[in-house]
Amino acid sequence: RLERDLGKMQRSVITAGQTIEMLDLTKEKLDIIAFTRSYAKELKERVSGRYEVNFWFDEESLGQEDLDAVYVKGDPDFLTQIFDNLVANAEKHAFAEVENPRHELDISILFNFDGAKVQVDFSNTGLPFPKNLKWSNAIRKGGAFGTSAGDGTGLWLVNELMERHGGSLDFTDETGSDGIHSNLVSTFELYFPIEID
Repeated sequence: RLERDLGKMQRSVITAGQTIEMLDLTKEKLDIIAFTRSYAKELKERVSGRYEVNFWFDEESLGQEDLDAVYVKGDPDFLTQIFDNLVANAEKHAFAEVENPRHELDISILFNFDGAKVQVDFSNTGLPFPKNLKWSNAIRKGGAFGTSAGDGTGLWLVNELMERHGGSLDFTDETGSDGIHSNLVSTFELYFPIEID
């Protein structure tokens, strides 16, 4: 795990420049459920009770399609970096007021087999996404916002890496009309094309 994290840190430094060095992106066939489940398990150990981490995937849809796994083409290190950036975003912004073990970060997987896409959602409780912030500004490089703003590369990098994986990044304000009306306030949605044999 240490060797993987050191490699990930080295690649993070490379990607923080003006351009992402796509020669370093090495895609392989990944079981997205196993990959994401493993990530959620490691995250739960890492946060050690500071907030709750939940993992869920749509087993019913898998059963209807008679599938045990769903595959995507992805670079494991860069996918981990995408996930890490979304978690850091929740920790820094949504959970910013105080450490609260009742906060939740839900990682869920949904399938659109007709459209050959898989959706990996990172949803959280806590503070909502700023109402006055346009999505186009949030994913723009240097688009830092809020009192705990960073350097403005987080969501930009996630968006760029998702595009390099043939996918996309989207957002849902769960408190709005499109929301699921639960205790969750924000969901970042990662869409990947399903790898078809």
